[in-house]
Amino acid sequence: MTAALRHRPAPSDFGATAELMGRDTLVRLSGEIDIASCGDLRDALEPHLDSGRNLIIDLGRVTFMDSSVLTVLLHAKSALATASRSLRLDNPSRAARRLLSIEAVRLLLDLDQPPTG
Repeated sequence: MTAALRHRPAPSDFGATAELMGRDTLVRLSGEIDIASCGDLRDALEPHLDSGRNLIIDLGRVTFMDSSVLTVLLHAKSALATASRSLRLDNPSRAARRLLSIEAVRLLLDLDQPPTG
């Protein structure tokens, strides 16, 4: 008799920390952000969407980012805009720049720094 194999997804190395900076909240993201960790990303951003502060997301330590992230970021931007607040993406890693280098994405999300090489 063969034992049934159970699929266990690899643990995500996604991480998020938040810091208040004057009138802004800085959220530093790290690790992989994909469809499996988008719920974690949403949970990390949600408390800051109605705080009355602008939101800055530092992407410098992101090692992978796929298109599923865009839905979460666009939702955050929309929620902040409704409250006359802004979302800014800073310091994109090479992995983040791959996705964010698409011109339409850059315009939708107000990428702070243009992608380079």
